[in-house]
Amino acid sequence: MVSRRFLVAQVSQEKTKYRAIDDMKESGVNSAYFALERLRLDDVDHIAALAARLAALSAEGEVVSIPLSDGTLMQGPLRADFRSGIRWQGRCLDLSKAYRQVPLSSGARRFAVLLVQRPCGSWAYFVGQALLFGACAAVHSFNRVSKSIHHLMIHYGSSVCGQYFDDFPLLEPCQSAAMSSRSVEHLLQSLGWRFAEGLRQRDSL
Repeated sequence: MVSRRFLVAQVSQEKTKYRAIDDMKESGVNSAYFALERLRLDDVDHIAALAARLAALSAEGEVVSIPLSDGTLMQGPLRADFRSGIRWQGRCLDLSKAYRQVPLSSGARRFAVLLVQRPCGSWAYFVGQALLFGACAAVHSFNRVSKSIHHLMIHYGSSVCGQYFDDFPLLEPCQSAAMSSRSVEHLLQSLGWRFAEGLRQRDSL
């Protein structure tokens, strides 16, 4: 199967970024895929609710109480330095060229032949080696991978975070924000994931 690749210009005040789109609809590849599950993403409402809940817990007093879905009440002491005047910091960690970091299986490459027009007008053919930006299956496949990374951040990094495709918004008290950010970075580096290394956190969330 041959699919056409074309460029879309994303224009901002700072720069123009060109994004390669693989038209898997035109070739019929997308029509051969059906998803049995729905995407579950942590949008801005999820992060806002999480931040509000954290603020409420830190204002409860010396003991924190969290009711779980099974009816159990989880309780524990709140550290003294978190009881008053706590300032939260946030960061959105972004995977670099996320789709390009997930390889295609050898069996899927026959459906990933890409047709690109040269500046002179002739055509060139390439075989995709990673998830294609424009394939329905790639969206769901990558989200499973991203959810797995999110799970590891919570269980191995004790991170307070969300997940929205390749973005991971992080929340942390200022006292431990730098250490939390480094632990998540170390986790991703250990797994071989590349990410944007810019501003690590912002104040006043």
